[in-house]
Amino acid sequence: MIRLSLSCIVVVTTVVVGGCGVNTEYVPQTPGVAALGMERGAAGVYKNGAFTKLTDGVPAVLGCSAPAAAAAATAEHHRRRNNVYNWIGVGGAVLVDIPFLFGGGALSLVGAGVGVVILGVFTAPATNAERASVAFTVDAINLHNDTATCLGATAPAKGSQP
Repeated sequence: MIRLSLSCIVVVTTVVVGGCGVNTEYVPQTPGVAALGMERGAAGVYKNGAFTKLTDGVPAVLGCSAPAAAAAATAEHHRRRNNVYNWIGVGGAVLVDIPFLFGGGALSLVGAGVGVVILGVFTAPATNAERASVAFTVDAINLHNDTATCLGATAPAKGSQP
């Protein structure tokens, strides 16, 4: 029975750790064009074959166009909001839970319930901020790719298919 439990733990650990290394299969090489991608489980932007994580300054990568840079800066703002809401939710839950846990019994259950409520209150705005960050990043990429100066050539013709 112990061997089966250890085998399950090894399999689950391997799957979890392996799942953190998700990469996009295709790395765009088209000069000047930006594309959303993933490397080692982190979302980011490919441009000229180079990958920049969303946390590593995408506004600078897309800065050749004022509208693209503004959208990327807004995406960065929402990404920071997501982090703040997550830290407040987790920190608040932990700060409330710790005193109750030392009380034992029913007091521990009350503390756990209050902690879950605090975490839940901050999860919704964190999720909204994360989605807004992704949406503005996609907008920034599209604005970048529609700008002739960013691509170093002429902008795509209206109505043309990629």
